[in-house]
Amino acid sequence: MKATILLALLALFSPSLFSQEDSIATSFNGMVMDADSGEPVPYATIACPGCYNGGAITNGAGQFEIWPKGYGVAINISHILYEDYALNLTDPAKIVQVKLSPAKIELPLVEVNGSKGLRFLSGALGKLKSTSGIFFKGRGYYRQTSQVDDRYTSLLESFIDVGLSSEGVMRWEMETGRFAISPGDGWMNIYNFSVYTRKIKTFVEAYEKGRAGYPLNMELQKFYAVDVEKYLKSQNRTIAIINCFPQDGAPEGSYSAKVYVDTTTLDLLEFTILSAGDLELTFDKDKVSTSNEVHEVTYRMKRSSDNSSLVPASISSVITLDAVWLELDKTSSNEVRSTFVVLEEMPTRRLGKDRSDGESDYDLIRKIKYKPRFWRKYPVLKNTPLEVQMIEDFEKNKYFGTASFD
Repeated sequence: MKATILLALLALFSPSLFSQEDSIATSFNGMVMDADSGEPVPYATIACPGCYNGGAITNGAGQFEIWPKGYGVAINISHILYEDYALNLTDPAKIVQVKLSPAKIELPLVEVNGSKGLRFLSGALGKLKSTSGIFFKGRGYYRQTSQVDDRYTSLLESFIDVGLSSEGVMRWEMETGRFAISPGDGWMNIYNFSVYTRKIKTFVEAYEKGRAGYPLNMELQKFYAVDVEKYLKSQNRTIAIINCFPQDGAPEGSYSAKVYVDTTTLDLLEFTILSAGDLELTFDKDKVSTSNEVHEVTYRMKRSSDNSSLVPASISSVITLDAVWLELDKTSSNEVRSTFVVLEEMPTRRLGKDRSDGESDYDLIRKIKYKPRFWRKYPVLKNTPLEVQMIEDFEKNKYFGTASFD
C-alpha cells in the first residue's frame, strides 16, 4: 500500500560542473566536534574557495568531505553557536578532527514585556525588507530523504539554478537530479517537499486571514510574545537569541520561532520555526491515521558576495509523525528530511521566470536521465554509513529513476 502526502504550506547547479575534468587527486575528509563536550556539530559550514562547490556542510554526524581543485587547500569552519576555525589541509590521507569552541553565553536582565527582543527583531525584519529588491542568481544543492521506522524509503537529490534576495528563495529551476523510491507496503511518497524550502520567507508584511500565524511578521506583536532568551558573544559581536511564542488569540496552527539577531548590525543570522499538531497533510483517511506531527525548519543567512544584503545560506527541514496503517494493522514512525545549500551567488538585475508550481519535484526530475558516475563525485553533503548503504541498495535494485507514482 502506498500513501501519498500532499503538502500545503504558507500558501543549484550550473552546467559548468558537468564539464569538470576528472583530474582531481582525492578528497579531504573530516569531523567537526564541540570542544567542550566532544559531541559532533551538525550542519557547520565548510567554506573553501579552492574547492569544487565552494566547500560543503557537515552532515548530521558532524562529518564532511570536500574536493579541492589542487593538493593543498585553506578552509574556514563556522557555526552560529561557535567561534570560527580556520586551517590548511595538506594530507588527504588524514581524517581531520576540528574542535570548535562554543560561543560565550550571557543571560539577559529581566525585561518588562520583552521590549528589547521585539525591538531587535522588528529592526532585523525591517532591514531585510529594505534590501529585498536586490536580487542574486546562483547555484544550489537540494537533498531529501524519507524513512519509515529505521528503513530509508526514498532519496531525492538535485542541483538547482536559484534566484535569491533577502526575502528568501525567489526562483527555483532544476538543472539535474536523481530520485529513488523503495517499493513496499507502508511508505510515504513526498512529491513536492521542497515547497518548505521554496515558499518560506524571511519576513512577511501582514497576517492573512485564515492562515496560520508566522512569527517573522511585521505585525508579530499582534499574536506573539517576544523575549530574549540569552546573548551569545562570538566573533567580536553579540547575538541575541529571541523566542517568539503564539499568544491566546493567535490563529490555529501558528508557528513558534527561535531567532538569532546581531544586536549591533540588526542582521538576522538564523531562525528556526516549529509547528506541532495539524500540519495540513492530506492522507487517505480510510487507510492511514496520523498523530504526533511535528515540523521544523532552520533557515541560515549570510552576507551576499557584494556585501549589499543578506541572502539565504542554507535551509533544512524535517517533519516527523506516527502513522497507523489501517489495512496493514501496523504502526510506524515516519520522517522526511531535507537540506538545501547555496553554493554560489552573484548580483543580477533580473531573476527570470520561476518554475511552474504545477509541476512537482518528481515531475521535473523524471525528465532527467540518471547518471550514477556523476553522483559519486563532488558530494556537498557527506553520506553517513547508513546513507551509503541506502544508496548502494537503491542502485543494486535499480530503484533510481524507475519509480511509479500510481
